[in-house]
Amino acid sequence: MRRFTRVLLLAALAACSPPAHRVDVAIASGNVSLMGTLVGAPAPGRQPALLVLHGSGPDGRDNPYYEPLVDAFVRRGFVVLLTDKRGSGQSGGDWRTVPFAALIDDAVAAAQALRAHPGVDSARVGIWGGSEGAAIAPEVARRVPGIAFVIMQSAPGVTFAEQNLHQTAGQVAGMTADAGARAAAMRLQQLKHTFARSGTGWAEYAAALRGAAGQPYAALAAPTTPDDWWWAWYRSKMDYDPTAALDQVRCPLLAVWGSADPLIPVVASQAAIAAARRRAGVAGDSLLVIEGADHALRVPGLRGLFRGAGLRNRPVHLKLMANWAARQVAAP
Repeated sequence: MRRFTRVLLLAALAACSPPAHRVDVAIASGNVSLMGTLVGAPAPGRQPALLVLHGSGPDGRDNPYYEPLVDAFVRRGFVVLLTDKRGSGQSGGDWRTVPFAALIDDAVAAAQALRAHPGVDSARVGIWGGSEGAAIAPEVARRVPGIAFVIMQSAPGVTFAEQNLHQTAGQVAGMTADAGARAAAMRLQQLKHTFARSGTGWAEYAAALRGAAGQPYAALAAPTTPDDWWWAWYRSKMDYDPTAALDQVRCPLLAVWGSADPLIPVVASQAAIAAARRRAGVAGDSLLVIEGADHALRVPGLRGLFRGAGLRNRPVHLKLMANWAARQVAAP
């Protein structure tokens, strides 16, 4: 028993890492100040670094989802930069009132600031993006020379409009078995896209909104007024192609999806990203699908526990990603 206790103690000590050091930073992106935090274990010399790019909606440093991600990379010797998205946390501006391109500009500014930090090795800076952040990451790598690697988690390989229709089809399938209701719900989304893209067709969309009243898919009937902020915001991003920059990005890429992701067309996205990377002709790419994982790359229940999620149900891919990234920045 004493020997068993000693083994457990040694294993626990081996799993521990030096306490992370946190430094708050301010990053200028145009006339907006973005607030962020650099997290890393104290170490001599310049360290490799990772920039984390948010998913959609309001997001920032206080999102608990990023805690195990940061921990996994800090354990592998990385400094990690987390920011508050424009209009979230302590960052200025408002992501809802600017074009989608402004979020790309913000990410570029953060990548440039991270590479210029005196404690960071500018030749060993990578980018991690999740969902919407994964769509942005290749364009950031294209615009910031010298990025060492890109990790795309739950990445759409289609436009946001195509992703929205895929997501809607899945949602409606779970709401009703009525084929007519499913068709009406999809038509509602298509009319929404028409108005968002062109500013025309409001009468048809409004009629579809009225028809949705009392239907299982009524929650999808939004916005309900033509002057809602959502229209201009969505118009600026709906036709953005997340694969457009991939054939110009010369660093290695890791893309990871969950097979049970309800938000992303995984098969189509993997195929589109693979095709773009074949055109790039860069060695070292890895495109993986984790069986049973969801959009957050969590595997539920005992399957996740046995695959490394632990009692806190951490995403099962974290060690895989951190190890892959460490190989990309290892000394030759």
